[in-house]
Amino acid sequence: MAPRLRAAIFGGSLVLAGCYWITPYEDLTDGPDLDAAVPDVVQAPPGDAAPTPGFCASLAPAPTFCDDFEDASLGGWQTPHVTAPDLLRVEGVRAVSAPNALYMEVPDGSTTSDEVYVERALGDGSDIELAFDVLLERAVSNQDPTFLARVSIGQSNADLWALPGVANIVETTPKTAGSTDFSVVSHGIGWKPRFGVTTSWVHVVMKLAVGAGGSTLDVNVDGDAKTIALAPTWQASRRRVRIGFTRVNAPPAARAVRYDNVTMTAR
Repeated sequence: MAPRLRAAIFGGSLVLAGCYWITPYEDLTDGPDLDAAVPDVVQAPPGDAAPTPGFCASLAPAPTFCDDFEDASLGGWQTPHVTAPDLLRVEGVRAVSAPNALYMEVPDGSTTSDEVYVERALGDGSDIELAFDVLLERAVSNQDPTFLARVSIGQSNADLWALPGVANIVETTPKTAGSTDFSVVSHGIGWKPRFGVTTSWVHVVMKLAVGAGGSTLDVNVDGDAKTIALAPTWQASRRRVRIGFTRVNAPPAARAVRYDNVTMTAR
């Protein structure tokens, strides 16, 4: 993607010309609704003491959905696009809560259509809170934004993007209710991401509230908080959450990120 488009995303506005940083026309209705929480309890061998509950099992009250990847599966997620199996895996390396974390990678030389992400539907509603721990392990390019997470209601999306030292929420909404013509606006936040194997895990919370009196997104990264006023065209509808890489930039550059302790609360 041309440098002018990268600059537009992280300069306060975004122009859709020639290629999309966000794919506002993507169908978020495919695939099953996976609304049941996945129990996360480590079974102890016979005769042993009762196991310590995992992160998800220890939460009270329980969120709508939780995955700490301790069972080494992705059974509670949809995986609509993965470039290769070894680029999306659960592994016992550098987890926040042992033993596992989710690892995602896009290598150098990928095509512009390559994406590696997982997604989950949460039914209709007007509010959703997504929280997760993320480790920005590697990014080859300092000019290539990395997509980290998306919260969606109906046709509207709020995406978290990161460059070394700069993070934005990119909001995509219909210009009018039910329209197929979209507006894209970039909202700067205070988080200054650091990529590299020596960086620490950070805790991210994205709390979306849609209402007749105005819609907001509260973003908090390790205590650095910001409330963003959203466009008036947000409406209660089907909710989805995505974590991982949405790749539509060219030329592509490698990056690797780990996720752990993902929770979603729908109201």
